[in-house]
Amino acid sequence: MSELIETKITLHYGSTNPENPLFNHQMDLSQLTPILNGMNMLLRDANKIFNDDQHEIKVRLGEGAMKRGCLEIVFQLFQSPEALDVLRGIGITVVGGTVSLSGAMEAIRVLRGRKIKTVRATDNPEEIELESVDGVKVKCSPSAKKLVTHPSFRKHVDQVFSAPFSAAGADSIALGIVEAETNEEALISFSLNDADALSVPDEVFETEVTETQITAIVKFRSASTKSIEGWHVEIGQREYKVDILDSSFLSKLDDAETGFNFGKAYRADLLKIETFKSATQRKSTEFRVVRVYI
Repeated sequence: MSELIETKITLHYGSTNPENPLFNHQMDLSQLTPILNGMNMLLRDANKIFNDDQHEIKVRLGEGAMKRGCLEIVFQLFQSPEALDVLRGIGITVVGGTVSLSGAMEAIRVLRGRKIKTVRATDNPEEIELESVDGVKVKCSPSAKKLVTHPSFRKHVDQVFSAPFSAAGADSIALGIVEAETNEEALISFSLNDADALSVPDEVFETEVTETQITAIVKFRSASTKSIEGWHVEIGQREYKVDILDSSFLSKLDDAETGFNFGKAYRADLLKIETFKSATQRKSTEFRVVRVYI
């Protein structure tokens, strides 16, 4: 068995108010417990997604130091060298001596606690677009999308990086990664303005809408050449009412030489739209015909 790789992670909760326990390196246990659990579980949530729990991780408390005006919490993360690095998977890396956020963490910060409405495939198979209920869009990898839309992971990010601003009265929160060889600490700081950015909404999705481009064989059952709406087509032995977005196809229907026949199978590019309503736990599927190969 390979020797586990250790990474030292630090969290700093600071206050400039001498009356706040944080100023004197203290925190109420009721405020500290969610942070400890949140950090432990967000790492484990990510490991389950990226490594399918095939590689065990260990998360332990380490020895911290006294730093003026803040409480420092030290974690020791142990993971297999064969596994995908959990921190990198989350989007926490060290670049040029400072901690940088990307991937899931950056997408969460862009969304700023908004509910997600649409998950949309892009032309790039390595990229997914997320759109909030008020139209904010952000792109990330499919694996990062799993974290951004994961209620447990989002809850634990909130517990570590957002809730302490109000629960413990923190003025600032900093995340550090300690370089193993030099013991130098790279940091990224979060201000009160970042509290909303890393918070979790009551529900991650309002209504989850997933859009995917597919190619399939379709059979037209009924149609109106005067409208793009109200067409009935058979897809996978099931009939759907669809819109036709292919204007070229519509124009060809009036041409006798086109040879269009109802009931004949045609290859078509489709936009598949799947809608899931969390309140009712119901899922529906609809299609739009983007192009017909005729």
